[in-house]
Amino acid sequence: PSSAFACSLLLDALDRVAPAVTMLDTPPSASATPTQDAGNTWGVGSPHELRAVAVDAARRWYLDDRAAPTRYEPSAADFLSPTLVEAELMSRVLAEPERIAWLEGFLTDPDPLLRPATVTDRTDPHTVHLDGLNLSRAWSWLRIGAALPAGHALQPVARDAADAHREASLPHILDDYVGSHWLPTFAVHLDDVEVATRDVHDPDPSG
Repeated sequence: PSSAFACSLLLDALDRVAPAVTMLDTPPSASATPTQDAGNTWGVGSPHELRAVAVDAARRWYLDDRAAPTRYEPSAADFLSPTLVEAELMSRVLAEPERIAWLEGFLTDPDPLLRPATVTDRTDPHTVHLDGLNLSRAWSWLRIGAALPAGHALQPVARDAADAHREASLPHILDDYVGSHWLPTFAVHLDDVEVATRDVHDPDPSG
């Protein structure tokens, strides 16, 4: 799941710099030096090129995947869902109708991923990973739900699953140091995704 998550984080970063892309693409001024014209601060390409690399990688790695084995999740110390981080990424890189067909073919049995994991001991450095899992599942379900068309059967299911996972673990991120030194970063990322998806299929935009 780390590769899919890394690709998704790269897309997040590129989304944040989108307003500056036109500035990067502006032809160099007459006063610019050859050194300034020759490259850019990205080092490996423009934001457009980086996005293309991420999309190409996601398609090569995951496009042929079908029927995720969700019944095997979670392991005792997961903090990312292999199924949902992959589905989240593909929901961002595929366009309709390919996106819908892929999600339906991959998430054939989402039920095991709809219920939050139970964290039995938040002082245990391994068990507390499941709080991270719940938060990451929440943001993954938000992205997946936002990528589905209004009226799709999985769309309200995804929204409800995101809410359940958030409520199961967000109140506990500061319970003990073994979780509090890293879980807030997951909470911040969840908040970012909530903002990004807030107006998509929102039944009450004023809420």
